[in-house]
Amino acid sequence: MKNIAVDKNVMSLKSYYDENPVAILDNPHIGVCLFFANGKIIYANEKFASIYQVSAQNIYEKRIHDICHYTAHHFNTFLTQLEREQHVATQEMYAHGSYYLYKIQEKYKNHQQILVVTLVDITSYKRIELVLEKNNQQLQQIRLLDRMTGLNNFTAFEHKIQEIQQHQLPQSIGMILVDIDGFKQFNQETGFDCGDIAIKKISTCLDRFSDSVEQLLFHLGRDEFIFILLNMQDWNLYTFAEQLKVEIHNLNIYFSSGVDNRLTVSLAIEKYQSGAHFDIDFFLVRLQNLMQQAKKQGGNCWIDRHIDLQYKKIDD
Repeated sequence: MKNIAVDKNVMSLKSYYDENPVAILDNPHIGVCLFFANGKIIYANEKFASIYQVSAQNIYEKRIHDICHYTAHHFNTFLTQLEREQHVATQEMYAHGSYYLYKIQEKYKNHQQILVVTLVDITSYKRIELVLEKNNQQLQQIRLLDRMTGLNNFTAFEHKIQEIQQHQLPQSIGMILVDIDGFKQFNQETGFDCGDIAIKKISTCLDRFSDSVEQLLFHLGRDEFIFILLNMQDWNLYTFAEQLKVEIHNLNIYFSSGVDNRLTVSLAIEKYQSGAHFDIDFFLVRLQNLMQQAKKQGGNCWIDRHIDLQYKKIDD
């Protein structure tokens, strides 16, 4: 008798659906559940029941809150959405290893509110979406990497600067611009293939001094790199620059014109102090001006505008 009563209730409610209502309620691929506002279930098809690993017979006249915890958890939110969004609310739901398009609608019979939940399995579409999202993330990562060296490129540098500017600025931001001395001449003497090899060796050396948090390295262009160093004291910046200079010198990448003529780097140091205005364009202009001074000193040195001894040089 209980089954007959259920069927009568269902048939009387089918008239509330547009366009072939029987196909909606009886579709084996769509989970359907009807319940009163107090949560009492008046109908659930086998598809809906199977999603929650029970039978349709067992959930008749139980409360939706006991079966579908997702509905219970979001019930008040759904009621608000139903009032605001023309009696329909739609979300994505995950249950027992599958994704579903969860739709809840508000219907009335004899002035009594009846809520209708439909669940459509979208797992295959969701998996495609997740794969595409992962691929897009990988493409984004590739777009931010320099093809030759594998280091973060200029675009990644711009993104990092935007990220820094959009959040609370660190106590200090140090930047060290690194430029390879005489690289144009090196290419002319040894050829571009040797130039590529030299760039890769220098990149690998510089990368040993970087991390993913506070010592960030970017390859800006052919012979130019930059470090962003967060929360580093002045003397640490100077020590850091000196280490970079010595390590590149010790790579012993020689010109073909002489055994004593090797590739070295010049380094320009600039620092932002907490409380000051952070203008990246002005920051980079100052670094370039300092780099010009370092080149005038003959290269193989580092320079900072805040100290009297503006550069240090090591003997070849």
